This record gives sequence, C-alpha cells and structure tokens, in this order.
Amino acid sequence: MQRLVQAGLTTTQKLWLPIQQAYAWLHQAAHLLANAEQHNVTTLQQEYQLLLETMTQHQDELGASLLLCYTFVKSLPAMETASFSATR
Repeated sequence: MQRLVQAGLTTTQKLWLPIQQAYAWLHQAAHLLANAEQHNVTTLQQEYQLLLETMTQHQDELGASLLLCYTFVKSLPAMETASFSATR
C-alpha cells in the first residue's frame, strides 16, 4: 500500500505547481469581481485584463492542466460586465 501511495505522489508531483498557480489566479479573479474596495469599472477591467495577460504569458510553462482555469476566467466577461455594472 505504501508503495502505491508513493508512486501516486511521485506521478502527480509535477502537477502541484500548476494547480497552486491556478488556484491563486481563480482567487484573484474572484477578488476582482467581488470589488470589496469599490474600485471604478475602468480600474477593475484593467486589472482583470492584466490577470488574463499574466495567465496567457505563463500558460505554456505551467502546462496544459491550467487550460481549464484559463478557460473559466476568460469566459467571465459576461458575468464581469454584470458585476462591474453593479458598481457604477
């Protein structure tokens, strides 16, 4: 059993950095959309665009496992518009 667990951990070890980064980006996107600081719409849109650009720049180096995260965050503009509209 111990060998099986160790083999699983060894096999999935390379996935942890991309998973941790994806979690941080999702958390950042959620923070921006929550807009607790009550930033104006233009500032929020600029910060969100910077997040998307950062994700795009690091997508290849962090691997295909981040594709889902990127796709999710990239698909939020429709929801982001509604969220940003609420702050106007």
